[in-house]
Amino acid sequence: MMHFVIVTLGSADLVALALSSIRRYAPTSMIDLVPLPADTHDARAHGAAIDLWRSTYAGQVLDDDIVVIMDPDAVLLSAQWSCEVTHAFA
Repeated sequence: MMHFVIVTLGSADLVALALSSIRRYAPTSMIDLVPLPADTHDARAHGAAIDLWRSTYAGQVLDDDIVVIMDPDAVLLSAQWSCEVTHAFA
């Protein structure tokens, strides 16, 4: 089972896109949403949120099992997710 964490700062459209993509191509995956406070202006807050999340799930997830939405105009998908999607369309 894949485990995804989505760290978001607004952009409900991208969150919805990521969620529908994950649910379509990996329907049995676990998904955690980590919303940042609206007044967040420090890009390091994304990394800190990921580190905090990972420390909670230490040993249970791999780096390539994480999907991260970094900001309102970018969705970053892991290399493993790219392989999974490529395999699904092969």
